Amino acid sequence: MAGIRLSSNRSRLLAAATALTASLVMVAGEALAQVPAEPTPTEELNQLRPLNQSSSALSIAAADALLSQAQQAMSQGNRQQAKEKLQQARSMFNQLSGNYQELSSLFTGIDTRLYESNRAKALETAQKRDQATFELAVLHRAEQAPEQAIPLFMEVLRSQQPTRPLGQRAYQQLYELGFVSQPFSLGNNEAEPAETTADETASVSETGDLSLAAAAQMLDESSSAIAAQNYPQAIETLQQARETLNQISTFYQDLAAMFVGINDDLNASLRDQALEAVRQRDQATYRLALIYRTQNQPAQAVPLLMSILRSQQPTRELGQQAYQQLYELGFVEEPFSRSSASVSGSR
Repeated sequence: MAGIRLSSNRSRLLAAATALTASLVMVAGEALAQVPAEPTPTEELNQLRPLNQSSSALSIAAADALLSQAQQAMSQGNRQQAKEKLQQARSMFNQLSGNYQELSSLFTGIDTRLYESNRAKALETAQKRDQATFELAVLHRAEQAPEQAIPLFMEVLRSQQPTRPLGQRAYQQLYELGFVSQPFSLGNNEAEPAETTADETASVSETGDLSLAAAAQMLDESSSAIAAQNYPQAIETLQQARETLNQISTFYQDLAAMFVGINDDLNASLRDQALEAVRQRDQATYRLALIYRTQNQPAQAVPLLMSILRSQQPTRELGQQAYQQLYELGFVEEPFSRSSASVSGSR
């Protein structure tokens, strides 16, 4: 009988212990349910990444916000604010693109995933930078400021090339401005044409000071100033003409290179325009050197004459004239002519 009671007591104790354990588990579960779940490491990381926010000073989101603000300013007719926002956006996108390009190159051959990811971001930000640049150029054109618009359209073309939709739109703007004389389109281009804004079609009939015609007019003005012995005015005009023609020549050279293997006619035409700009630039340089020589300033004249010789070479007429000036100044001791060179070469 004692054994039976002992067994019964053990059973009751075991049942009580089991019930108590179940109760404790239930209470603990309810308590845990009331405690908020801790964020995962990934969630914490995202919350601590300030460059993901549009309020950041350097992020894709922040640059996108600047583009949106520019578009809003345009819709309200506030062109000045739109230009400021577009300038800020293109500067930020340019910095981002450069950083992502560098990051991509750093992981070449090390981590393909990181290489591709950063390369994709570099391309995305470069595209958005070019879009902001294009819109800024269009605004300058609408305000009849082609001297500011043309360099920006050239930036877009250098980045996009004339085979891409945005590059084609930039070239079309140069054509409408009169900076290039021939239109261009790809016959097999499958890309949808981008929408054209009202300001993009603004009528501007001339290229301002950034053209061969304007530079030729500067040369004429310098001739009049020289004839009137107004040398300070002549120097100022010739320096401006040189800078303008040097910029124009670079633009035409870049454009000609873009059409190699794409359009031979355009390549030849643009190359001819580049050569004409170079010829006029060297002519302006020569006149400027002569003025300095007349004023007994050989230290100013010699570098200019040397720049002509580098460009024209001593075999061309203007190059020979520049060398003759160096000889008359006493900078070189021996005269030169094509006939004497032929005689020397035949000996």
